[in-house]
Amino acid sequence: MNEAAETKFQKVKQIYAHIDHFNGRRQISPQSTKMGYFFQSDLDCIRQGLEKVIEKSIIDVRKPFFDAGAGDGRIIATTACVFGMHSYGLEFDEKVVEDGAGKFRMLREENIVDPAVSMILGQGDFTLDASYPPMGVRFEDMGTIFNFDNSYWDLARKIGNQSPQGTIFIFKRITRRVENFVRLKFITQIDLSLVADEGYSFCIYIKE
Repeated sequence: MNEAAETKFQKVKQIYAHIDHFNGRRQISPQSTKMGYFFQSDLDCIRQGLEKVIEKSIIDVRKPFFDAGAGDGRIIATTACVFGMHSYGLEFDEKVVEDGAGKFRMLREENIVDPAVSMILGQGDFTLDASYPPMGVRFEDMGTIFNFDNSYWDLARKIGNQSPQGTIFIFKRITRRVENFVRLKFITQIDLSLVADEGYSFCIYIKE
């Protein structure tokens, strides 16, 4: 990662850590929401995985990135600010979305994200097509789709049924077990255990 990207990444981490601390969330831990739990992703872990899939040309950074079950948008912030990808996400819980919106405002105020790059966190159910137009996109527009153990069978089915051929599905897991999804071909698994003690990995699929 070049120096400018590294500086942006550190700023993203700083802003998220600052607001989480202010809100009384000092460590990465699950938070109860209307749809289950919100797990705050370790941004160092996410960055390592994204760097590897970009270096291997698995994903096309020119195509939109989508985080299904985006929480407070920390992954969207990383892909938009650090990697310059048009980035979108949906989170069901309104309070979590409001939290993310405040963090996005700080990133924009400090010019961490290029104004020409989309960085949008919407509120809604990512399995429903009606959730996407308020963000100015369709589900089918997404080139890379990310998920962390959140209704992933429903999401994989939606990708298989609706996404164009070549769409990439990145499934972050704690277990190394590889799932089999209809019309999605498993490409590779990227071990992130050197960064995350829990033994996280990216399981990566492509829509056939």
